[in-house]
Amino acid sequence: MKAWLAENPRFRVHFTLTSASWLNLVEVWFGIIERQALHRADVASVPELNMRIRPSSPAGTTAITPSGGPRPAPRS
Repeated sequence: MKAWLAENPRFRVHFTLTSASWLNLVEVWFGIIERQALHRADVASVPELNMRIRPSSPAGTTAITPSGGPRPAPRS
């Protein structure tokens, strides 16, 4: 592993605790994405997956939020 890392300086190893609070929040966030955008989805490509997770439509679209509900569009 050390030899491979020496040959590939673009990659770095970072030690993170598995009980870190940010890691718990990431797990919750992935659960929200799964429930709101991916549950029972049949996704054929990476671009389609990206479109399901982060809509690229103009303002007024809903987004995935921690509350589980749609986020209102910003007022102009």
